[in-house]
Amino acid sequence: MYSHDAIPASAQPARLDTSRYAFDGDFVSLGADILVQDAGYAASRPWLLQLWAAAADTGRVKLAEAVCRVDGAGPDGRIRLHATAAAHPPAGKGEHRLSLVLATDDGIGVRVLDQADFPCDIAFVQPSLDGTAGYRIDEDGIAIQVGRVFNPRPADNLSGTLALELWALPAPYRGGAFSGIQLGSVALGSLAGQAEWTDVARTLPRPSLPAGSWHFALMLREWTGNGYLTRDYSNFALPVDGPLHSTLAAAPIAHDLDTVDAVEQAAAPAPDAAPAPDAVPAPVAEPAAARPADKRAAKRAAKSGAARRPAASADKNTVSINHDPVDRIAAIKGLPTRVAEAIVAGRPWQRIEDLRMVKGMGDKLLDKLRAFIRL
Repeated sequence: MYSHDAIPASAQPARLDTSRYAFDGDFVSLGADILVQDAGYAASRPWLLQLWAAAADTGRVKLAEAVCRVDGAGPDGRIRLHATAAAHPPAGKGEHRLSLVLATDDGIGVRVLDQADFPCDIAFVQPSLDGTAGYRIDEDGIAIQVGRVFNPRPADNLSGTLALELWALPAPYRGGAFSGIQLGSVALGSLAGQAEWTDVARTLPRPSLPAGSWHFALMLREWTGNGYLTRDYSNFALPVDGPLHSTLAAAPIAHDLDTVDAVEQAAAPAPDAAPAPDAVPAPVAEPAAARPADKRAAKRAAKSGAARRPAASADKNTVSINHDPVDRIAAIKGLPTRVAEAIVAGRPWQRIEDLRMVKGMGDKLLDKLRAFIRL
């Protein structure tokens, strides 16, 4: 948790005297002392506190908004406002300058009365994409890949369920609220703090896309108490012209990036993000919200994300989790059919250890399966 005070500029008919904020997990506490000239004015309308983040390469993004009502002003015309709201930090790794906005609804629309800029830039610590990212659309579907998914939080801070999603947007993504068409989504699982997944690659069903010029973005999203929030992203530089159909009607489409960071640095500035909630993707079954993990769980998760073990011997007595049909995988003694179906749905697999991300696959079950499976 952290907080700051800011020195506001003057505004009428009310102005900010002192301003503050404090983040606590997925929520933020907003507070302000305001000065009003008319106590009746203060009591007759709702007051809004908004927290905004600004960066040179992404424009402004609204993090939170809270509505406050007051009974009236004190003898000195001072009113104290306080509220807690869901926090929607901007995606990406850059630093942001925060500001608190005082606004009111005068019956015609929201009217901004004053703004306080906080003096310190902050960077939000959240799961990130690193290394090379790319996608390919062909007759087999849409293949997405990224060099690394990393959780920079402390080792005892287990992420919520992380998902990779490919979106088609009318303009390059800039880290705030957005609207577009989700082309594909895959749940990766929860990741311990200071742990990573490397060489992540998944193949999804071939999508459809309406006519128009579309900008593709690969997003890393995390399940929280406020739904899925975008934590990091990669914009692909070349737009794609629709329509695309779920069956192959043209040459394959592919695009690779040198690095995730290079795309973000090359992005052009964008106008202020609209004050709307983050887009809601297709749901992923039973995601887990971020929570502190016990030391043993964190150690296991860190191992599963960073360590590599030799693959099982590829002989006729083992089953291929990438190529064999679901009925053959389900025939392995002790493996439930629903888990076998989830394994097939998550293809292709890069490592045997990645099967821990399958719902119903624990460490004990995976250890029993090692002698019977191969990539």
